[in-house]
Amino acid sequence: MNWLDDQISQHVASGALDALNNLAQKAALVITARQYGVQQVPKQTAEFRQTTQSVLESAQHLRVLFGFVDAPTTADAVRYFQQHDELADSDNVHLLFDDQTLKVVRHDDVARYRRLTERADLWRNLAEFGPAEGVRQHELFLSAGRSDNTVLAEMGIMLLVEATTPDERQDIIGRYPPVVSPEGLNIVARMLDHLSFHNASTEEYNRYYEVKRIIERCLQIGVDRALAELK
Repeated sequence: MNWLDDQISQHVASGALDALNNLAQKAALVITARQYGVQQVPKQTAEFRQTTQSVLESAQHLRVLFGFVDAPTTADAVRYFQQHDELADSDNVHLLFDDQTLKVVRHDDVARYRRLTERADLWRNLAEFGPAEGVRQHELFLSAGRSDNTVLAEMGIMLLVEATTPDERQDIIGRYPPVVSPEGLNIVARMLDHLSFHNASTEEYNRYYEVKRIIERCLQIGVDRALAELK
């Protein structure tokens, strides 16, 4: 299912929309089979069609999101935002941004991650403040700047939050060394403050807290020793 999800995203991003219907049907087939069992799929025609349509609608929402993300300039993105009411659906757009950001992190796509996170900031400011003030707030965000090390630390933290074994954590830290730095520690501390302020679930908060604890320990005694303690 993850493969199909990635394929749908890639086809939407590249504009290859002709293949989407076939991919949507494959995704609907997997979802229906999981819910009712493979033998029952032929009897669930209404459910299959409804699921296919739902997948296609999600792909359309993703196409709108990519139109905003890939607009050449901030001014173009603002105009696109104003022309597409779908982008006012805060909950849905927020989830789409989160999902796509995690996908590019998993593919180690630093440039795309930077683009997505910068446009996510613009979208949040436009949704909250409107065009004029939203652009001003976004320009403040851009002017603060994010070094390549900051971006790499952010990406590594996202992966560490998902990691479940010491070997996975060691691999991530090897790919994203800036994670284990005072800056990486500050980033995850700010994330914890954000989660606390927004009343995030205990489970989500604890995942980030564990990452903070790992980074602290790595800074204290070194990566190898800190990860060995977790085994």
